[in-house]
Amino acid sequence: MTMRLIWYNLRMARRLPLFGIVWAYLALAALYAVNTPRWEVPDEPAHYNYVRTIAETGALPVLQLGDYDQAYLEAIKSQKFPPDMPVDGIRYESHQPPSYYLLATPFYIAGQPAHPDARLIGLRLYSVLWGAVLLALVYRLAAQLFPDDPWLPLIATSIAAFVPQHLAMVSGVNNDVLSEVILTAIALVLVRILGQRSNPRGWPWAGVLVGLGLLTKTTAYVSVGLVVAAAALRWWQNRADRLPLMQAVLPPARALLVAALIGSPWFVRGALTYGPGDWLGLGRHNAVVIGQPRTLELYGNYAAAAGDWLAIMFRSFWGQFGWMGVVLDARIYLALLACSLFALSGWAVALRSGEPQTADGRARMQFAQLALLAVWFAFTFTTTAAYSLEFFQAQGRYLFPALGAIAIGLAIGLRAWWRLFAHALARFRLPAGAVEWALTGALVVAFCVLDLVCLYRFLIPAFR
Repeated sequence: MTMRLIWYNLRMARRLPLFGIVWAYLALAALYAVNTPRWEVPDEPAHYNYVRTIAETGALPVLQLGDYDQAYLEAIKSQKFPPDMPVDGIRYESHQPPSYYLLATPFYIAGQPAHPDARLIGLRLYSVLWGAVLLALVYRLAAQLFPDDPWLPLIATSIAAFVPQHLAMVSGVNNDVLSEVILTAIALVLVRILGQRSNPRGWPWAGVLVGLGLLTKTTAYVSVGLVVAAAALRWWQNRADRLPLMQAVLPPARALLVAALIGSPWFVRGALTYGPGDWLGLGRHNAVVIGQPRTLELYGNYAAAAGDWLAIMFRSFWGQFGWMGVVLDARIYLALLACSLFALSGWAVALRSGEPQTADGRARMQFAQLALLAVWFAFTFTTTAAYSLEFFQAQGRYLFPALGAIAIGLAIGLRAWWRLFAHALARFRLPAGAVEWALTGALVVAFCVLDLVCLYRFLIPAFR
């Protein structure tokens, strides 16, 4: 009993830094939720109206012509959503899968006696709680990839927790965060499958999670590609053992069949509502959003658009608030660019020193697992770029579905630098653990300061 209690206390002590990161995230996200003026999160009125429709009618909404009015939307944004301009008609997200909104409906109903602003904040805090789940999953994913490294999971979780733009989005009413949670959970299951040499037991769970993703947001549909990629990587891992092709194909195929069965009621409903050829409602959406900026109308050709697209994507990944109208000081973006390049350059340090260090038996497994994360990011980036071939959507938030992969990728680079600094300072008899604590703590503090600066120096004054 005593040994079990000691083991439990040691386990909890190792998790204290994680708890600190999560609590800091909750405090900052709550500040963003409370201090961001109503509707000043992209698409928030349309997502809110989806929840309201379910709560007040007991039925899912249907996307109709007139649910998107470009002129009215621009006018209400320019006037900062005054009370005399209602948002009831902003309903262009009504084609979205229903999971997030169904789960949010009890919070809306519970807040009906309260002031509308308080009800909105309640729904925002509901999203914030999903963000805490996301952080736990990012930590577990990084720990699964690097089980012998106590620092890298903390670094990755810190990055996922404190990107200012992500804080702003998680603190609004939208279905993005639930999609991110499901995608990260799928990646965790698939990484565990790639870590098992024989008879992996996670495929059914992967199928269930992919099915839930089909019911949550179309950005989660890249999970189908992740399952296919994981199957190919598993076959590659075991090719020396001559893994039979059917043994490699059948479990993921069954998982995708389970996912299709879970998603089928939604697809049937879409086909009956929008037509057999438009079972996702995307055709109706494109017909409704008349006036939304199109790339070739703005630039004439894709080459001319590419430079602006990449620059805006970078800025808005880190922080471009409101409806893309609140930008940071150029010096902050330059500092963030320098920090990003510094973290990425750490990959060269890691490769040169043989990091991430793994035993020979784990090298191929870890390569396959990291390759899956690279595929995850590549799919997300590609779908974002493909969407911008029609509508100019240079918004870094569209990369957040792969935030887990991005955070772990940056953490690998920073961790390599951390080791290098600890080794260099060892000559001064500074313990490596103390150096790692100091560097990781400094990273968390710097992120928190940046988040507060973004909120109080830029976001709040812009809407005052």
